Amino acid sequence: MRIPARPTTLTWLNEQERAEQDEAVAGHYASGWPLGVLWTDTLWEAHMADLPKMRAVATGPTINGRQAMFEYTPIVFTDGEQLFLALNYSHPTYLWLPCGRDMGELARLLRGYTEAPRLARAEFPRVHRACMGFIQQNRVPNPYSGELVAAYPHDLQRHWTFSPFADTYQWGSAYREDPWEPSLAGLNQIDVVIRSREYVKQGDNEVCSFTRSTVFSHSYFKMELHRSCLWVMELRYDPSLGGGVSQAFNERFGGGFPPDLPVDLFGAILGFYHYPAETITVEPDEESFPVGLQAYTATICHDLGALTEALRRYAKHPDVNVRAAVQSACITYNLGALAEEFWAEETDEEMLELYRRMSQFGVSGPTYDEQGEPPDLYPDDDDDDDDDDDDDDDDSFDDEEDEA
Repeated sequence: MRIPARPTTLTWLNEQERAEQDEAVAGHYASGWPLGVLWTDTLWEAHMADLPKMRAVATGPTINGRQAMFEYTPIVFTDGEQLFLALNYSHPTYLWLPCGRDMGELARLLRGYTEAPRLARAEFPRVHRACMGFIQQNRVPNPYSGELVAAYPHDLQRHWTFSPFADTYQWGSAYREDPWEPSLAGLNQIDVVIRSREYVKQGDNEVCSFTRSTVFSHSYFKMELHRSCLWVMELRYDPSLGGGVSQAFNERFGGGFPPDLPVDLFGAILGFYHYPAETITVEPDEESFPVGLQAYTATICHDLGALTEALRRYAKHPDVNVRAAVQSACITYNLGALAEEFWAEETDEEMLELYRRMSQFGVSGPTYDEQGEPPDLYPDDDDDDDDDDDDDDDDSFDDEEDEA
């Protein structure tokens, strides 16, 4: 294809440089699934089918992660018909930004991703929340053995350490804003370790959470660990950087993701279960009601009005187990006044006895260890390979898993 006027931010490659770049990209995938990306057979096959069609034609400005040792260089590819912007060679082809033949769009996306400001939490135009299911239902590769293990906080930390989409460093719920400097090049490793331990602290009576920013768009993605080891993700981002990649992914593979996710944010969460509140089934007459209510309330707990409305909907249900699940949610999210309102109309003796004990002794808030995690979270033998054998969590979310 004929390439029109070229943005000055790009370095255009000669024939030898193109060949070297293509060889380097192919070599990255020669040994199988690279770490930091959650692959499936379907996604890997699609990526490997697309890759031979692509030829590198230019590179963008190299940017550094928080640590100078991590460098990311965008690459412009063509398949002979249109241009694609890959923010880094380690991004799969289905996460490359299509630019058509529009050099203006290419320049806009390149500038947007390499010059994105670091916004405060409340400044992000878009917020999206979704339930991820339980720890045992989500799997990430062990970087040493390659085996898939349950997604405990430590395992997620290791996974995103290798991620080409996410910053290495996280922070807990005690910090509403990113406490890390944009660059850690001036800090020695001891200072980084000390800060890492400080910054994962959880706030008093706060849901356990770990937040990171992404490498290019500086979006926030927070992972909340709710009771019974239930994960919920919260994404904060600028939709103008989306470039249509998540929408194209939905059309090609399915998945129901927001159609305007920035590429690095999408890559960071792709591969985990994703259930927005409107997709979660909450049926009082089903055995799965307690799990469904738990997942639903965890996903909407940031919205007090919606949470209160949902709990009122089931508070007078004739089934005492349904009412017990409602009271449990009230306790979990510190809705004392609402719980007392429901208790005032309760008639079941066991429920009333529970209320009397709670009134007398109180309910203790959540506690966390120095890693910012709930105590006794991990199996006694700390052996992730045995997770499948002792998985007692409800598997109702598995029925909705997408092929991808």
